[in-house]
Order: sequence, then C-alpha cells, then structure tokens
Amino acid sequence: MYDYNGEILKDYVESDLENIKNERYLLNDLDAFVNSGNNRKICCLYGLRRTGKSIMMLHEIKHINDYNKCLLVICDNGESVFDLKKFMSKYEHCDYFFIDEVTKLRDFINTCSFLADHYASLGKKVVVTGTDSLGFLIASNGELFDRVEFIQTTYISFKEYNHLLSKDILKYMEYGGTLTDGIALYNRDRGNVYTNSAISENISNSLKKWNQCRNEGYNILGDLIERNQLPTIINKVIEYNNRTFLSNVINKDFTSHDLGSLIDLLTKNDFETAHWDKDELNEKIRICLGIKNELYHYVDKNIIDAIIEYLVDLDVLYYSKTINNQPLYYSDINSYTFTQCGLRYAQCDALADALIYTDFFNDYSHKQQKMILDKMKSDIRGGLLEDIVYCQIAKDFDKNIFDDNFVTSYRNKKGAEFDLVIGVDSYNSLIAIEVKLSEIPCDEQVKHLRNIQFCKEVENFFGYPIKNKVVLYRGQNQMSPAYNDIVYINVETFLCNSIDLINYLAENEIKSIEDIEKKISEISPSEHFLSNTFHSEPPKI
Repeated sequence: MYDYNGEILKDYVESDLENIKNERYLLNDLDAFVNSGNNRKICCLYGLRRTGKSIMMLHEIKHINDYNKCLLVICDNGESVFDLKKFMSKYEHCDYFFIDEVTKLRDFINTCSFLADHYASLGKKVVVTGTDSLGFLIASNGELFDRVEFIQTTYISFKEYNHLLSKDILKYMEYGGTLTDGIALYNRDRGNVYTNSAISENISNSLKKWNQCRNEGYNILGDLIERNQLPTIINKVIEYNNRTFLSNVINKDFTSHDLGSLIDLLTKNDFETAHWDKDELNEKIRICLGIKNELYHYVDKNIIDAIIEYLVDLDVLYYSKTINNQPLYYSDINSYTFTQCGLRYAQCDALADALIYTDFFNDYSHKQQKMILDKMKSDIRGGLLEDIVYCQIAKDFDKNIFDDNFVTSYRNKKGAEFDLVIGVDSYNSLIAIEVKLSEIPCDEQVKHLRNIQFCKEVENFFGYPIKNKVVLYRGQNQMSPAYNDIVYINVETFLCNSIDLINYLAENEIKSIEDIEKKISEISPSEHFLSNTFHSEPPKI
C-alpha cells in the first residue's frame, strides 16, 4: 500500500499529469461531489480499464490545490480493509481521501461501509476507484447502500475522445473505447486480452468477493467462474453481437454511395452468386459467420441474460431503442448497442478477414476477394458510424422513448427506415437523420428522406412534424445539391456540437447552409457537453 501526501503528492501529481493537459468532461461531476456539502456519501469512479479513472483522481487533487489536505492511497493485492484503516488513521488532518485500486483489498465489498460511516459522516470527501469496478455496484446493494455516488467512466463519446486526443472520427472508430490511443484494441488478439482483463475478470472477481460467493450472480455464473470458463462465454456473447452486426451491415440495402450493398456488389459483378436471391445469400453469409443458430441454443438463457445484465451495468452494452413494428423492449443480445467501438472494429475487421477465406468465397479470384473484402470493411465503418452517432445522442438525451425528448431509429415493414429520429417536445418537432460514411452527397442517401408517404407515416406515429431532414456524413456542410429541404452536416462537427445543433434544428427550419454555419460559430467550446452521468442512485443489479 502506497500513500502520498504534501509535497510528495504534489510531485507525484505533476509528474503523472505532465503530458496530460486535457481533462475528462466527467471531472465536472467529480468537482461537484468534492465541493458539495456534507451528504455522508463517498464517490465511486467505476468503469472499464484505461478509461481515465486514476487520472481523474489526480486532476481533482490538482483542482483542490491543497496537497497537505489530500491523501492518495494506492492499494495492492493481498492487503485488507484493516490495512487501509491503519493508513488512513495517520492522516486524520486530511479533508480529501483518494483511494485507488481499492477493489484489490480482499474484503472490500463486505467491509467498505466504514468509509461512509466514519469519514464521510465527518464531512471528509472520499473518492475510490479500482479495476474490479462491478464490485462497487455490488457493494451499493449491501455495505454502501445509499451512501455512495457513482460516476461511470466506461463510455467515451467521440466528442470527448476528440477533446482529449485530437483524433478524427475514423481513428475513433478503430480505437475508441479507451484512452490509450488504440494500443489495447489494435487487433483481435489484443482486443480479446482487453476483454478478458477489463470485462470478464471485472465480473468474475467482483462476484467472487461478494459475500464470500453467496450471491445470486455467483449462483448463476459460479460454475463457469470455478472452471475458468466465464471469459470464454463473455467473449462469445460479445462476439456474437459483433458477428450479427457484421451480418447486418453486409446485408443492408444501401451503405456506400459508389458500391451500394455487398449483396448488390456480388450480384451485379457477374460473380457466381448471381443466381442466388438476397435471402439465400444472406443465409449463406450467416452460416459462414457462425450465426446460423442463435446463441441461446447452446448456452443457457439464464447465463446469457445474467452476462448481458452485468455488461449493461458496466456500460459495455447500451439498449437500442428501435421502432421496428415489434414490442419496444425485449431481452436479447442484439437489442443492444456495443459502446466500445474500437473493440467492435477489431473483432469485425478480423471476422471480415476470416470470412473471405471460408469455402463460401474460395472460388473467387484474388481481385474479386479484394473487392469483396474492401467493401465489407467499408460497410463495417458505415455501421459503426451509425452506432457512434446513435449512442452519443441517446446518452446525451438519456431518455426513454415517449418521454418528453427521445432518440430512436425507425423502420417499417416495407424496409423504409431513418437511422435516427430525434424528438424535442419543447418545440413539438422531429429531426429525421440519415448517417453515411461517404464524403460525397448522392441521391441514394436521401431516398427515405424524400419519401413523402414514409415521412407522413413517421410524423403520424410520433405525433410531431418533421422540422428538418439531415444527412450526417464526412464531407462539407451544405444544402443538398438536388433538394432544398435536406441539409448535409459534417458528422464530426455535429457530434462536437450535438446538443446545441439538435435544439437549433428542432426549433428552426433550415433554409440555407449559412444558418448552420452561423449557429456553429456562436457555440462556445465550454457549452459543447451536457453531462448525464452523475447518479444519485446506483444502477440496479
């Protein structure tokens, strides 16, 4: 166990932050906790590895700027809460306690309430974090109960990624999810190592430490944990979701302005698949991807549901609110958006490489295989871009469908769809959005936006008129070259100014691109982010 206080702490903070100038937006929430009155609570930073929890602590200590009043403790394996008590008792004069890697303490989950009962009740501010962060949620149902505030660090939006690392949307697609500039997720093998250490071990270690393995989660997953098979099953759940994602983007009717869908590419270029219809080709691709049979057919449904629940608690999965002429809420792995785009990219990129060498594509020439592979990888990026935009906007709104404001996608039985429909109740209006990877406008991108009957269907369903029709893409801001009621907005610009632009688009019908450009120029960088991540109550386990 290591302790830092006074000048030693100052040197430690300045050294670690020397090359880290920008701060996570979540630091606003941590500031709010530290500067609040005596609420008799501690603050838990929880999330996956390499999402900035420890660095946030150091930034907060720097904000406080009174190193004699701050104590930083870094725990180690094999130590106990009793050891931590002894350390902290030597620093009763401190007002701020920051405890890193606290989940390494062997009895933390069952004995951590002393941090709230003693220190927080005296008005001291206590901030804790650790690798096995699911343990914090578990402790909130027992030892900590209502004496803890949570700040979830797992999800890093493009807006924040760009702010922290100055990387563009393509880099975010490939590496987003961690703050290590992509090293953790560079390829499938490293991605699996990260999944094991950051997700699987997080879940299994937390369940092992919870009430000496006497808990509902351990009852369901305990056998897998004891046989060290839980990481394999969690990887299967995540990979199954990503395999299905790849199947969906391959079979989408339109993705790229120049090639159309992969199915179209295969059928229009005199490949041997030309005699197959789309359903048959779709089925063969699903077989090659290993998703012919549902995951539930060979893994117990209770196990899968428990894993999904923990992945949601860790913010690895986010429920996708899609209107699809089906019941709105149902439990299925494919109902969720995977928030870690870099990990998804690594897995899908590897799946595409493997797919091209299956028997299904074996008879194609090298030139044909390269064309197919390039198209698949373009479609992966296109599908990822849709998920990235949806996830950031939905989390900004953080509202369920049919609340005052909502973000969803919509498709009808005939296959017409909008990638995003945003409803803003205060303006009684909708924004219909298509998301495209392309940098060039074309008619195919706006076919649903131009479909008057479909637009009326959407308006009747939600009860609001469509105020603006938007294409988010990677090109310049402009009005559609062919249609004066459709506006093209650069997706990076949109995501970095999302809340303000959504409000503007919901209130004002755009007549010229100058309207958008003027609004963007008026937005202060400090206004670009709206935090919705500070929870007064823990998520439900």
